[in-house]
Formats: sequence, C-alpha cells, structure tokens
Amino acid sequence: MTFFRHFPAKELVVVDDPYDPAIAHSVAAQPDDFPVVERVRRGLLATWEQLEDADDAEFRLRLQIGAGHHGLRARMRENSVRTEAAIAAALTGRGVPAFEAVVAAAAVIGALTAALLEWANDPDAGPMGDAITAALALLEIRSPR
Repeated sequence: MTFFRHFPAKELVVVDDPYDPAIAHSVAAQPDDFPVVERVRRGLLATWEQLEDADDAEFRLRLQIGAGHHGLRARMRENSVRTEAAIAAALTGRGVPAFEAVVAAAAVIGALTAALLEWANDPDAGPMGDAITAALALLEIRSPR
C-alpha cells in the first residue's frame, strides 16, 4: 500500500519524469528573437543546469529496463509526448505558431531521447550530463562562417 502512495502504477518506478514544468518554464524564458529550435535547446540546457546531480547508475538502469520492455517503452514514449506538449504549450504561449512549436519540441526531445538511449547502452560512456550537453550541442544553431 505504501508503494502505491508514491507511484500510482508500478511502471512509473521506471518511467516517471517530474521535470516537464521546469522544462516548459525554461523554454518560455528564452528570448523571443532566437529561432524556435534554439529556444527549446537552450531551455533544456538551462533546466539541466538547475537540476541536482542525477544518479547515473540508477538512471542508466531505468533506461535499459524501460527500453528493453515493450510496455515500458510505450510508457517512456508517452512521457516524451507529454514533455513535447509542455514545451509546445510554452512556445505557443509566447506567440510561436503551433506547427513550429510542435515540430521544434519533437525534434529536440527526439535527439535527447536518442542520446540518452545510446548513453545507457554504452558501459564506457561518461556522465549522463555529458551525453545531454553533447546531444544538445549537435542541434545548436550557428551562424555560417
């Protein structure tokens, strides 16, 4: 009974993600003059910098378990969809057209998810934070030289 006070469903032990409000707030706080993908990217970086150090070993195990089980993998995707929706809502609340907001949110969350799954399956990978910042760096909008 105590378990279900903390987790309404047992699969949430593996796939719970309480960060959507913080991510949405950080995305909404980005300057309006940045391209929309850059606003999402910078918002995620800002959120990551505010979080306490994660337990890499625990998170790696949660990702491996979730990715290796069909039902849990589906719940992980549902979490990603909720995160994308929170980001898109933050952007549309700042005047970004819905199409652009949804595509930007999905693109950045997709890249981050791919990076985290690769990180989880590489026993020689460094800290999770390095994988997060490296994935988001790949999406950085740079001026042509």
